[in-house]
Amino acid sequence: MDLIISEKAIAGKRIASILSNSKFQTLVENGVTCFQFTANGKDTLLIPLRGHINTVDFTGDDKYWNIYSLDLLADKTLAYIPVEKGIIGCLKKNRKLDNIIIATDADREGEAIGVEAYNYVSEGNKGAKLHRAYFSALTDKEVVDAFNKLRKVDFNFANSVFAREEIDLLWGAILTRYLSVVSNRKGKAFISAGRVQTPLLNFIVERELERQKFIPEKYCELIAEFEKDNVKFTGSHKDGKIFDIEHANKIFESIRAEKSGTVRAVSKKEKILSRPEPFNTTSFLRAASSVFGISTSQAMNIAERLYQEGLISYPRTDNTVYPASLDLKGLLNNLGKDAQYSGFVKEILNKPLNPSRGGKETTDHPPIYPSGYSDKLTGMEKKIYDLVARRFLATLYRDARTENVSVLIDIKKEQFIVTGQTVIEAGWTKYITFLNLLKHLCQSFKPKN
Repeated sequence: MDLIISEKAIAGKRIASILSNSKFQTLVENGVTCFQFTANGKDTLLIPLRGHINTVDFTGDDKYWNIYSLDLLADKTLAYIPVEKGIIGCLKKNRKLDNIIIATDADREGEAIGVEAYNYVSEGNKGAKLHRAYFSALTDKEVVDAFNKLRKVDFNFANSVFAREEIDLLWGAILTRYLSVVSNRKGKAFISAGRVQTPLLNFIVERELERQKFIPEKYCELIAEFEKDNVKFTGSHKDGKIFDIEHANKIFESIRAEKSGTVRAVSKKEKILSRPEPFNTTSFLRAASSVFGISTSQAMNIAERLYQEGLISYPRTDNTVYPASLDLKGLLNNLGKDAQYSGFVKEILNKPLNPSRGGKETTDHPPIYPSGYSDKLTGMEKKIYDLVARRFLATLYRDARTENVSVLIDIKKEQFIVTGQTVIEAGWTKYITFLNLLKHLCQSFKPKN
């Protein structure tokens, strides 16, 4: 019998469905919903976790709230305490296993969560072989390929997480107690400190002090309205923001009665607006927040649900370069099942695929891309999926080209600048229907002259 361990129930159910061709049974053991099926002729049980099943803590440390005993706390032995007892009881059962396969999220945290579970499973299954299924999208192909090409578990990867947890505890517990004791803030009024929260709090305070020190200044902007061939347009004074209010008023009074201006110069310049690079976690969260006005945590929660449903790739990645092994044509054909993307897909597939590349290339996870298709999405999930899909399309299309015109108009020796832009080739921008995102992207990418 083989045992598969997934990080969450929704991901476990999808893995079971893929490996069994949807022929799996749901059963409950120790209050834990598990999935049983046959894969490659072998009986298989999949036990889903709920993230970390242990927590690290000191043992018997209540007396260490004295400033003179904090150094003793630093030397205490740390203990990993079980918190998901139902899951742990299920893992510890002696099942006569042949293979234990860790199929948690393919990152550092997932490796640690898998090792936590394995340590309990191995207690009653000493002879079982340990494997790792590593995939970046919960699609049929990726999951099947991952289980056909099982890897070794990276214990160093997992141990780095355990080391971080212990450092977080030591840092947070000792510094929290020190600050609380010296300020006489014990009990519910204690002062909390931590490896991440304390520097972040310092950053927030510094920015708030900077904001409070800011002294606003009044300024004027002079805008002139022109008309040519019954077309009205505006121009801005060449000095932009004028902080000398009296000087601005003098200019205004000197030209307010004028009915015409003289064109002194006209310049035209063609610019290329490069395609955006593939989404990594940071650029995705920035775009989702800018377009939909949602928090980064909400955007990430939605992205993780879409990943667990097999609709997008793993959303935690630094990579901005599609790997050569990624089947871009297959992904496009899958995306083309949706009528709103089918026309774009056909247009892209008419020419050789040449995706844009970002500045960071890693080998763990690809950038974020649409890995599946569903016509049942609604609300914010549908919007986030659409955001990922359109970004993917934009990275595979042509650059945009514009002609930018600048006109210098003289009104009694005061110069005003009128600018205009004509789209020569819309290129990738026609795939981005979100006005806020398009504006954000145009500001983010430097145009090529």
